[in-house]
Amino acid sequence: MDSLEYAMLFTCLIAYLTLTISLISIPGPTFSPTLMLSAINSVAFKPSSTITTRIYIPEGVIIRIHDNTIEFEGHTVNFGVVREYLRFGLIREYYPDKIILNVNLNQLILIGGRIYELKFSCVNVDSIQIDVIRIIGV
Repeated sequence: MDSLEYAMLFTCLIAYLTLTISLISIPGPTFSPTLMLSAINSVAFKPSSTITTRIYIPEGVIIRIHDNTIEFEGHTVNFGVVREYLRFGLIREYYPDKIILNVNLNQLILIGGRIYELKFSCVNVDSIQIDVIRIIGV
């Protein structure tokens, strides 16, 4: 092969690489209350246990946590998401926009468009403290 053929081959490979990269779509983060419920369930009845996790809240969604209630504004929670937690005894009542738990939570508001690093701690047998450690994407 002479240098012209190498140049043509190199140009074609660069064009193919550019086309491939332009067609790839990188998935964005998704939101599901499962991660939050799983963290709460993990520490719910184990005093002095702690879990730290990151949760993405999409734009337009607001989560209000108070007493024993988690309210979702701008998001509907499917029954399939909470079915297992009903069997575990974590959830007392389920509504598409609200979940009432069998444990008490501190007051917290999570506003969408951000990633929250949250610490879930069991204060006593029926009380969980949720603290925001860090907010990513403010």
